[in-house]
Amino acid sequence: MAAAIRLICVARGNLASCRIQRALSQPGTISITQRVLQDAKPGSIVLMHDGGGVRSQTVEALPEIIKGLRAKGFTIVSVPQLLLDDPPPRDQPLPRRLDGG
Repeated sequence: MAAAIRLICVARGNLASCRIQRALSQPGTISITQRVLQDAKPGSIVLMHDGGGVRSQTVEALPEIIKGLRAKGFTIVSVPQLLLDDPPPRDQPLPRRLDGG
């Protein structure tokens, strides 16, 4: 099975922590669902995509992921809504890796 790379970001307040993780490209819908539900923490951003190859398992996993997150008390919002709900302070500098530093 081919390996893919995914970026996992977790937001805490106004800060986000990101890491890159190698993942199997076709691990199965149950595995995808379990991984997301196990890793989700308050403030998490779950990044998934259906590009770069066959991602039908990712798409098929979404209804169960959404149900599972809601059952755990999570509210699902878009990134723009997250920024509206909890914007960073205006004087907060960009992290070094985003401003080219």
